[in-house]
Amino acid sequence: MIRRDWLLSLGLTGALAGGAAILFPQNPAPAPAAVPEAQLAQARQAADALVARLRGLLGSALEKSGPAGAVDACAEQAQAATREEAAKSGLSVRRVSLRYRNPADVPDDYERAALERLAAEMKTKGLPPEVAEVVTPAGGGAAELRYLRPVVVAPHCLACHGQAADLAPGVAEVLARRFPDDTATGYAAGDLRGAISVRVPLAAGS
Repeated sequence: MIRRDWLLSLGLTGALAGGAAILFPQNPAPAPAAVPEAQLAQARQAADALVARLRGLLGSALEKSGPAGAVDACAEQAQAATREEAAKSGLSVRRVSLRYRNPADVPDDYERAALERLAAEMKTKGLPPEVAEVVTPAGGGAAELRYLRPVVVAPHCLACHGQAADLAPGVAEVLARRFPDDTATGYAAGDLRGAISVRVPLAAGS
């Protein structure tokens, strides 16, 4: 179990602009701590790098082989690319979703709860561009920054993630072969797909 010390959403437009507002104020701490800016910058940079890497990978696969080929490329290359970007940053960096395609993207308990809150918030107040929270193990130990960058379904994503009638030719067959337990179809444009999840250790006194 983890204890939620505070939860902040930074209302950003572009790279770093914007203000701060409390997001999902469930059992807020009496005196929320300040956002550790250095670690937050690390998390943003790691998320940016992974998004750019995967966008390039997917774009190249789509151009070369179309949507069905892109599913194959994701199956073979996306997890490796994610691990490489995590190693470069020295942080835990991964993709997570409540409706995952690859079992490697199954959220942990913290990520699942955060994604559920994001989905609920999206229906009422709109989806924030990022969330950041300091958590501490219930039994003590070092705190860490947990960071999530929401991922939203774009119209072109429906070729691989839409309703059955919207899937591009060959995609259903590749999914049946590659991901027989796939739960990542049936989306509409604008739906919450999942998030980039980053964990940054915090030194004592951060």
